Amino acid sequence: MYKFTSLVAHWGQRREDIKIVSQRIVDFLGHLKQIQPDVFGQWYYSGMSREESLERIMDITVKNVMHELTASKEERFDNLPLSFGGWNGADTEEGAASMSFAMNGLVDFAKNNCVLRLPYGGSHRDFFLKKENQDRLIELMKETWNPDYIMVDREKIWKRPWWKL
Repeated sequence: MYKFTSLVAHWGQRREDIKIVSQRIVDFLGHLKQIQPDVFGQWYYSGMSREESLERIMDITVKNVMHELTASKEERFDNLPLSFGGWNGADTEEGAASMSFAMNGLVDFAKNNCVLRLPYGGSHRDFFLKKENQDRLIELMKETWNPDYIMVDREKIWKRPWWKL
């Protein structure tokens, strides 16, 4: 049995329209919020301290996600993935969740991915230990990202069938 503290979808080189990618991120975060609103209901940008981060609430819209993905992009690094991420503002480290995305990369050494770090303790931990909730999160990853493979706690648990490549 997995500890189920991280869930990662990986896929290879894929370039998509930035608006489509941004909409996919917004939809994904909306589905996460429906699955577990106490953990995934609000996201914050990182800061130099917890207090600073809690002042930096994310407004999850397509326009804002597009801005975040492209904010630091330089033309000379055009083949590297665009990145975006956040934290849920939990009171304790063990109850914290985070998300990050690396999108539109065209190089093998920097894979495209969606990473969810899940609470490893606290009041919501039991939710993530239930198989039906784990299955919902894994299916959401498959449906949203069409990944080459999915990992739980650094172990590959699913690989796209060769006939769907």
